[in-house]
Amino acid sequence: MESLGYLAVAFLFVLPVMPVAAVVVLLVVLVKFRLAVKARQLKPRSVLLGIGVVVACCAVLVYAIGLQDVELWLGDLDEMCMLRHHPGDWSDYESSLFPLGDKVTCGGVVYEAVPAWINPTLYVLLAAAVGCIALWAVTRKRIKAT
Repeated sequence: MESLGYLAVAFLFVLPVMPVAAVVVLLVVLVKFRLAVKARQLKPRSVLLGIGVVVACCAVLVYAIGLQDVELWLGDLDEMCMLRHHPGDWSDYESSLFPLGDKVTCGGVVYEAVPAWINPTLYVLLAAAVGCIALWAVTRKRIKAT
């Protein structure tokens, strides 16, 4: 039950900030690309960095969507089971921030609040962002070395 306090802090403070920050970064990158295209100064390596940043922002948005589905029941799990049509019959509760998960066992049935697509999508987006940024760093290093 101690980890529920951390989830509450994440839900109350981090969740509202994450989508806003991701959208702001996304808009800044898009405006910068638009200005670079107008000035005809767009370089292939900057495209890699831009794609990496956009994909990382999408990963933040997917994480925020998943975090919204985490039910932070700090108190009465019996009430949660009642909402799931198993009054007063809970036996286990687990939640985690990474990978996102929120499971409660009511009447022998396990309910998962986080949609199944959230974690795989998050992993793919994070891998793509790291890959793009790593390629950008390698090409930048090679260009500076020559």
